[in-house]
Parts: sequence; C-alpha cells; structure tokens
Amino acid sequence: MSLNHRLVALVASSLVASVALATVTLQDAPKTPPAPAAPAAPATAPAAPQTPAAAPLPANAPKGDEVVKAYIDAIGGKDAIAAITSSHYKGELDMMMGKVQIDVATMAPNKLRLVQGMSGAPNAPGTSVETCSDGTIGWTTNPMTGKPELLDPEMVAAMRDGSDFQALVRTLDKSFGDFTTTSESTFEGTACWSVTMKAKTGEPSTAFFDKESKLLKGIRQEQQTPQGVATATVTFTDWTDYPVDKAKVKVFHGITIAQEGMRITGTFSDFAFNTQQASFFDAPEAVKELAKAAEAAKAKPAEAPAAPAAPAAPSAPAAPATDAPVKK
Repeated sequence: MSLNHRLVALVASSLVASVALATVTLQDAPKTPPAPAAPAAPATAPAAPQTPAAAPLPANAPKGDEVVKAYIDAIGGKDAIAAITSSHYKGELDMMMGKVQIDVATMAPNKLRLVQGMSGAPNAPGTSVETCSDGTIGWTTNPMTGKPELLDPEMVAAMRDGSDFQALVRTLDKSFGDFTTTSESTFEGTACWSVTMKAKTGEPSTAFFDKESKLLKGIRQEQQTPQGVATATVTFTDWTDYPVDKAKVKVFHGITIAQEGMRITGTFSDFAFNTQQASFFDAPEAVKELAKAAEAAKAKPAEAPAAPAAPAAPSAPAAPATDAPVKK
C-alpha cells in the first residue's frame, strides 16, 4: 500500500490524514482522460523545438538504491529502526482552520491511539477526535457526542498501516521501490540527489536527499487531475537523534506541505520509543460491547423469504345448458 493510500484511508475526517501526506494525496485524484490528439500540422510548418535533455549524471553518481540505503543508515540503520516496538510523540499542525494538536502512540504490529484537538481547547466537545485500534477492533469517537463508533475492517487495516507518518518516512525503503537517481539538484537551498521512486500502488514521486548529510529533505509529486497538473511538495526539517534502547534513530521535528495554494506547517516533539504498555491501547468496555453486537448481527442468520402464496384453485366449469323437455 502506498504512503498516500495508507494515510488517506486512515480516517476520512482525520486532520492528520489530510496533513501527513498531502504530497501524495494526488494519487487518489480521478485521472483525467487523455486529450484528443491535435490535428497534424501542415507539411510546411517548421518542426517544434525539442525540450533540452537533462544534464547527464556524473560518472560517480550513486544509484538510487545506494542513495536510499545511505539515508536509512544516516537515520540510524535498519537494525535500530527494526528495534522500535512502540513510539509516542506529540505535534502541532498550523492549518487554514487554525492550529491542531495531535498525540500519536503506536505499538507493533498493529496498535494505535491517535488524538486530535484544536489548540487551546483540545478536549472541548466537538473539537477532539480519538482514533484507535487495539490490534483487532478499530474505533473512533464522534466529536459531537464523545461516543465511540466502530470502524470497518478495511479502514482499520489501512489505519494500522498508515497512522504513523514518522514510521513511514523511516521505512522509505519498504514503502517505495524502483529507486533511480535522475539528477543533481538544489532543494530548499541544499545540494541533493534527486531520486525517482514508485509506490507499490500509485504514481511516481521524486525524493531529494542531502548529498552531504544523506538525509531526506523532501518529496515532490506531479499528478494529472481534472483541473490540470497539480504539484505537491513536502519538506522535512530539523532531524534529531532519539534513543532506541542502546541505539539512536533520527526523527524530523518540522514538516511543511505545499499543494496548489495550500500550505500547512507542523512541528513534532516529545518523542519516546519502546516505553508504551500494551494496556494503553485496550478498547474500553463501550467499544467491546459495540464489537460484540456487530459480531452477533453478522452471525444472525438472515430470515428466509416468505414462501409465495399458492395459486388459487380454478373454479369448476358451469354445467352446460340443456334443451331436454321438462317432465310434468
């Protein structure tokens, strides 16, 4: 599943889903059918100028897989990343609607607790949403009533795969493939290797890796939409080490998303790894009761349709008239 599908499917109304990968929400945009071919130009028309080819890569340019491996090593290495069994962090997202606070906790392989609320009133009625999975049951709270509602199994599976954007970026080598170094470029003032990559589902993207630090600086994608070509760019900043047992793993503290006039910035803090208890993700009794009722409804056999009414028996034919004389 691509980064986009994981995060879009997280929760349709989730603010994190709309932020965590605006760079690839374009993948779900309806595809515009190709425009009809333009009529052939007259034979006397001059040939159109050719687009200049990209400058060739230097002979010592690393291959795409090598660039990504160097990035994984720079943020801690595969062993340190694999040692993460749980994570917990907080953040604040500055959006058009205002500032949103988030609290994200996960535990391998499939537990999640995500809380979102408007800054200044994170727990006020109508402003806070909690989305959770105990590994089996998925649920969310209705922001207006505070009551839990079950999520369907497909949503739960996608949510468990895509709820933690930090983890998705840490495992870029698993989220994408077909890495190809295409050019040297400058991204946000930093000399980078540009590497095209393709999600298991979805459109290709271009990632920019700092040539010196090897860290991921950003991801950009262009996608054809009904409104034309749309470009989305996400920028990662302030990579910092955090302890994971005896090792260290880098996380990004800042994110900026720009997409067709929309701009969202976010900051993350209070990172902690391998400190969560499994009980933290337990479903409350109200959710367990909802799950039991849902299972009971599935197990209940459907009522057999009523048998069709038997057709009415045909009426006996009337006795034929007779002309026999009546006896006196």
